[in-house]
Amino acid sequence: MRIVVTVGGYRRMRVKSSVFAVISAVVWLLAANLAVGSTQAQAAAPSNHQVGTYFIKLPPAPRGAHSAAALAPDATSPWIDPSVNTTENDPGDIVPCHSGVLCPAVWDPTTAKWKVFNLSRCALYKVFYWNDWGQYVDNQTGGVESRYYDQGYNIVNRFWPTGDAIFDQRWDEVYYIRNCF
Repeated sequence: MRIVVTVGGYRRMRVKSSVFAVISAVVWLLAANLAVGSTQAQAAAPSNHQVGTYFIKLPPAPRGAHSAAALAPDATSPWIDPSVNTTENDPGDIVPCHSGVLCPAVWDPTTAKWKVFNLSRCALYKVFYWNDWGQYVDNQTGGVESRYYDQGYNIVNRFWPTGDAIFDQRWDEVYYIRNCF
């Protein structure tokens, strides 16, 4: 294909072009723009940023919770079976929930801290001494459904990954968690 450019009725220049050349130029421009854009985004991210990681700001201690100095001697720390990686955090701390993980936060009356459980393996978990209100973030991948069950395996809550949304949950009614259905 030939394109002839005329100005004022006079032929000034001939430009030989093909569909391939036009497409190549557009692709090259898009690639150059994406390379510059992604470099800028990486430069702006903090050094500890991980793709797909969301950060949770833990809430204040539950109403009526005791301070660490006034803990009840008969209190029991929340736990889960099978066991998972957990972290203990002060109210107001900002903690990561990595990609592929369901992150429930449960108040631990023995330490006056939030215990964040990292459920990354597909399993049916049994929870123990999960009391009062807490929160969770579902940062799993692949659109899997998660379910919280009561003592009789009735569904208390069912949800899908949302990543950066934090949800409240009454843990007293939860006895089992299946993080992938």
